[in-house]
Amino acid sequence: MDNACSYDTVGEGWHRQPSVSPEQIESLKDANVALVSGFVCLARIREPLGLVGGYWGMDPEIILQVSAGSPRTAIRGILAMCDCLAKLQGSPELSEETSRQISLFIERANIWVRINNI
Repeated sequence: MDNACSYDTVGEGWHRQPSVSPEQIESLKDANVALVSGFVCLARIREPLGLVGGYWGMDPEIILQVSAGSPRTAIRGILAMCDCLAKLQGSPELSEETSRQISLFIERANIWVRINNI
């Protein structure tokens, strides 16, 4: 994974187990609720997106972009978050629930970006 994305695992090789905390899952769920409508304003999604970035160990620059940047900068940050999570999508190391929440986040975030990218 590149420097903007990190994902902790425990163990080595084929025996690596994901180190996904309940907070990571909850942050995705909260962000997915906030992103349920593509017409929600940026101010309402900044905090949930910042928490996703923090709990999933994303680069602080990405977190700053989504939590305090201009709308254009926030969109770049959201797309970077989607890229980071897409690298994990479908990983056999993740539970089905985690994979589903990641897929839902990527889908909803991209819809939000398409609607709000003016």
